[in-house]
Amino acid sequence: MSSSNATILSEINTLNRMSSQLTIWGDVVFFIFGISGNLLNIYVFTQRSLRRNPCAMYFLSSTIACSIFYFVSMPFRILQYGFNIDPTYYLLGFCKTEYYITFPTRALASWFLVLACIDRFLRSSPNITYRQWSSFKVASYTIPITILLVFIGYIHIPIFYTINGIPPICAGQPGFYRIFLGFWHVIIYGSGPPFLMFVFSVLTIRHVKHRRIAPSINQVNQGERTLYKEKGLLRMALVQCLCIGLTTTLFSISQLYVSITTGYAKSNRQLAKENLFLVLGGLISTGGHGTTFYLYTATSRMFRQHLFHGRHARL
Repeated sequence: MSSSNATILSEINTLNRMSSQLTIWGDVVFFIFGISGNLLNIYVFTQRSLRRNPCAMYFLSSTIACSIFYFVSMPFRILQYGFNIDPTYYLLGFCKTEYYITFPTRALASWFLVLACIDRFLRSSPNITYRQWSSFKVASYTIPITILLVFIGYIHIPIFYTINGIPPICAGQPGFYRIFLGFWHVIIYGSGPPFLMFVFSVLTIRHVKHRRIAPSINQVNQGERTLYKEKGLLRMALVQCLCIGLTTTLFSISQLYVSITTGYAKSNRQLAKENLFLVLGGLISTGGHGTTFYLYTATSRMFRQHLFHGRHARL
């Protein structure tokens, strides 16, 4: 073996080891901290004073979607990338089912945050008709409808996902579908939700700046408590908007790149580099969904009061 070939082989092995170790340790860390944070989020958002708040309901729904994604996807990612053990390699039904759960739940975690931003926009509007759309009743209808629409939108996964390639992998059928899937990830998950979060967050800030509320003397204390809660929820929505926008973009770009270049001839070194890129994109995206608790705790005093004082929080 020539020295150049030996160097290339060494580089490929190094890249593959990096991908494996990043997945094992990165996913383990994100799984532990993500699940712990999501459970604490659920504890906070089910507090009595937030239970019927529509924005808190959307945050809670996003947290539950994240938890399902973590429990279903991450253990198999660790086995697959870390130990090369994956039932989706040889069980077609498992292949279709796993991805039909993980892709929609990951997307739902983002779309529920979009609804939270829309709720803040409606709640802050000077138009009373718009404010009436920010309600527990509307949220109780919107949440199941959103779940239904997202799962219908991803119905192509169990139809077109299959086991193919050498070595075999669970992936979309080669050709047009993989290109479609790449763009689908970018629009439905990578750029669509963050863009809408940004738009409604900007509109909400404009509402807050221009709206003037003059409560009566008897309403001052209650108004202050309500305003305090609303500001806390708005701040949480804005922070999560920024986090999701930053962490989902790389994952979607990596998926689009792989989909477009599927038919190209690639060397083993190029494949190893792409695999590392995919692993990094997946880790960053996964970590974005697992940091909500820590972001909320760091940025919202209202959230911290509910976390540490529970039902005795003064709101």
